Amino acid sequence: MYNRPIEMICSAIESARQKVLLKIYHISSEKIIDSLVKQSQRVPVHVHYQKSFNIEGLTAGSNVTLDHRKCSAILHKKTLFVDSHLVISGSGNYTDSSFTNDVNLTVRMRGSKLYHMVSNSLRGTVDIGNQLVDYHPLAKVRHHGNNHRFITRYIDGAETSILVAMSALSHSDILESLEKASERGVLVKIIIDTKEKSLTQQVIRDMRIRSHIYERTCENIVHTKVCCIDNRILIFGSVNWTRGGLNKNLEDLFILRPLTEIQLQCFMELWKFLEQNCRPFTPDFEQPSTSSSST
Repeated sequence: MYNRPIEMICSAIESARQKVLLKIYHISSEKIIDSLVKQSQRVPVHVHYQKSFNIEGLTAGSNVTLDHRKCSAILHKKTLFVDSHLVISGSGNYTDSSFTNDVNLTVRMRGSKLYHMVSNSLRGTVDIGNQLVDYHPLAKVRHHGNNHRFITRYIDGAETSILVAMSALSHSDILESLEKASERGVLVKIIIDTKEKSLTQQVIRDMRIRSHIYERTCENIVHTKVCCIDNRILIFGSVNWTRGGLNKNLEDLFILRPLTEIQLQCFMELWKFLEQNCRPFTPDFEQPSTSSSST
């Protein structure tokens, strides 16, 4: 986990000796695109993207291969692959706004088996050193999907604490699992982004879990999609915990365990910032009117 992701991403790209593959929802960072262009003179560079206003122009005449996705299922991933062994993934888009104005989480992982699994969208569990990584590539499903079970499985097994920092949270099954965890004595705290609060309030109107939900107060947008369970399990990736995110997009979902002391420290630094910049969640229908009108 890195506090200066753009430098880490550019360094990883420029260190490539075999190939670079990027699967990204939105890319416009000139610094990152410049690194891709430079490295394309040395190794194959492929970019699969959903949105960009400038990548075609900035890569014109270079050896960068572009694949602009235009299918119905949105490519919402944010994952970089380097040299058959390095995987960098998280919640941040490769845009200047994302790096400077949003709160995101980026994780760097090494392992040839993990690289093969994630780059080919193969579900599975792999050992990286003394840790295990569950990887779930999510794709569009035609009917009511059950991809949420990859998350609720760990929530249901929580013993002491569940800390959630989520841009958008509205999946009723996940919220019900969080409520049950709270009822059995697990410390549950959820921080969401203010801009997406309407999605949450539609679901929790009659749920007690609402007292455990907080919303952003700082200018920085909460764009993370992360959950830390019992200080040892980290669920992260590109997917918002909504039915759309879990069942309609192309997403990457990771579960990393057990966390190292350094990894936990990095997460807790992010969590501390969010805790210092949030307030108890207040649904719009409970907020006092600021209008002077009596009607």
